[in-house]
Amino acid sequence: MKNDSLKGQHRVNEQIRAKEVRIVGDDIESQVYPLAQALKIAEEHDADLVEISPNAQPPVCRIIDYSKFLYQLKKRQKEQKAKQVKVNVKEIRFGPQTDDHDYNFKLKHAKGFLEDGDKVKAYVFFKGRSILFKEQGEVLLLRFANDLEDFAKVDLRVAEIIDYPLHLGVTEAGTLKSGLIKSSIGLGTLLSQGIGDTIRVSLTENPVEEVEAGFGILKALNLRQRGVNFVSCPTCGRTQIDLIGLAKKVEERFKNLDLPITIAVMGCPVNGPGEAKHADFGIAGAIKEGYIFKKGEIIARVPESDLINSLEKIIMESYRLED
Repeated sequence: MKNDSLKGQHRVNEQIRAKEVRIVGDDIESQVYPLAQALKIAEEHDADLVEISPNAQPPVCRIIDYSKFLYQLKKRQKEQKAKQVKVNVKEIRFGPQTDDHDYNFKLKHAKGFLEDGDKVKAYVFFKGRSILFKEQGEVLLLRFANDLEDFAKVDLRVAEIIDYPLHLGVTEAGTLKSGLIKSSIGLGTLLSQGIGDTIRVSLTENPVEEVEAGFGILKALNLRQRGVNFVSCPTCGRTQIDLIGLAKKVEERFKNLDLPITIAVMGCPVNGPGEAKHADFGIAGAIKEGYIFKKGEIIARVPESDLINSLEKIIMESYRLED
């Protein structure tokens, strides 16, 4: 087996220098592990830990027999060279009232195009009064995308076999609220599997909001730490304070605090500190007063009007002491 030309392109096992890595592989949950634990998991599977995306944060590794990995990589390269793949974009045009026979005929062709390595661009052509069936056209395209869902796995595997950066983005996502939902689902799903090295959140909004949304997605996935991570509970019958207003004020007060901490705002002192014990600091509201807690332990009882100022003072003092 002549895989010598491929050796050295990937760090393997003890060659990996990162302190923690994200693991992908068959029958293995994709998540971040300390390097020592990842090596142990690889050993338990009688396989190697292969770094396949070193530029990711943290690097992405695959658990697989290294010889098998090189063989698969060599085989793919030969197939690609033999085909001299040139990615073509094949267009599939529908009418808003396309019948099942025509639909299935075009779906079959789309699958063939994708199997050949081409891209498929599908669209609905409206002529004259057919624009009245716009919603019908949208449903048709959603059906088409759903029927080709299995072919998305082919694209996902790209992240496992190439070592150059992959850029992710959801174009034309929409306004702030709807765009955030779409981008979080689309980007978060791929990023959680270790796919993607750079992202762009596109919103019909001030570009500053796009940047904030991007960092928010990365923070929620524990891929980046920048500033405070805010958490709060929903309102319920036990809420004894203006929780919505308080949460907004806390987020506004600490939005520029450059500390990698979690701050929680909870609606009552009964369950609040316990439910948010993972938070570094938090507030639990009560009637005309509140409790400040640290890692689930209540450390101060202050009037409602002084809650945020007291929380800020405690955080600053804590970090001055720790420094």
